[in-house]
Amino acid sequence: MKRRILSTSSSALALLLAASPGARAASTTGSTALTVNGTVEQACTLGSWTFDLTSGSGTFDGTNAVSLTLDTDADAELDSFAFTLSAPGMCNFSHKLFFRPGAGSNGLHRGAAENPPSGFTNHVNYQVQLSGWLPFTFGTTTNGTPTNTNPQPGITLSGLQPTNTTMTLTVDQPAVSGGPLLLAGSYSDTIEIAIGNF
Repeated sequence: MKRRILSTSSSALALLLAASPGARAASTTGSTALTVNGTVEQACTLGSWTFDLTSGSGTFDGTNAVSLTLDTDADAELDSFAFTLSAPGMCNFSHKLFFRPGAGSNGLHRGAAENPPSGFTNHVNYQVQLSGWLPFTFGTTTNGTPTNTNPQPGITLSGLQPTNTTMTLTVDQPAVSGGPLLLAGSYSDTIEIAIGNF
């Protein structure tokens, strides 16, 4: 009986050993490819302006307003003025730039569009240039008159490449001697600049 039991046990062991390789072969290693996605939002920024007065008398409020003294000699004749404003900027996508000097009065203008007395003027034109942002310098001169305060049309440039640089705005006007005298008062105009997707 013992031999028979041992024989039976040996047979069971042999069957167990025979089944083991088959069990290992049935176990496989799983694998997969994991995709990681990310997005970056469109962004355009224009930092704080740095003011540099190169001619005449004027101040900057540190944000968006320049105050000039157009007649530093108190003789009612236009004195020269020139300044630059520079600001770091960035657009991380193909974008547009809108530039409109003379947006307020097409030149520095005093009050309403009334006709000044003979020999006087209430309007001062100026030259303006935008550089740094574009691969070229864009410049123009306001061309309003004392009786024409229609805003100057702006220019929109599209399809500009992503940019990370400094934008510089230069405004200047030479002195005028022997021309119409300036009426006393406050003169103002607006220069509009926009970058982005609009």
